[in-house]
Amino acid sequence: MPRKGNSGRQGKYHEWGEIAERMYVEEGKTVKEINAELPLSKATLNNWIKRYGWREEKRRFITTKMSKKKKIEEAFYSELDRMVNDVREGREINTRVDTLSKLHKVRLYLANVDYVGATIVVMRDLAEFLFKRDKVGVLKIIKDLTPGFIEAQQKKYREDRV
Repeated sequence: MPRKGNSGRQGKYHEWGEIAERMYVEEGKTVKEINAELPLSKATLNNWIKRYGWREEKRRFITTKMSKKKKIEEAFYSELDRMVNDVREGREINTRVDTLSKLHKVRLYLANVDYVGATIVVMRDLAEFLFKRDKVGVLKIIKDLTPGFIEAQQKKYREDRV
């Protein structure tokens, strides 16, 4: 993140400051870890943390990320509840499965997890969730899903990534 008044600045900050800031604020790395990866002393890094308010930026970043994560979690479980109701009332659930898959990918992204195969994870989570709430619903979903469903979702995922 560019610093006010530093646009013409030369030296270490100009060369390494933004990289070190991203590592500290967004990636959550410690001064020791940044020091091991970049040609910057611990003293320089600690100076920049104080001078440019990186600690406060890091708190804001974490708070914002946690807030987003909480909202996504709430949306995810709300959608699962809607799916249970749809199953009970005999309605189509494909749209719900797609929505859950997308929400789950965001959940994994916010947790810094690679979301390869997220649909399969969603289906496992869904089965566990439904089994706890409605064993008959689980059997209906399993019956409704064709044997090729997982393969179709994997193919769709691969196409989305290209």
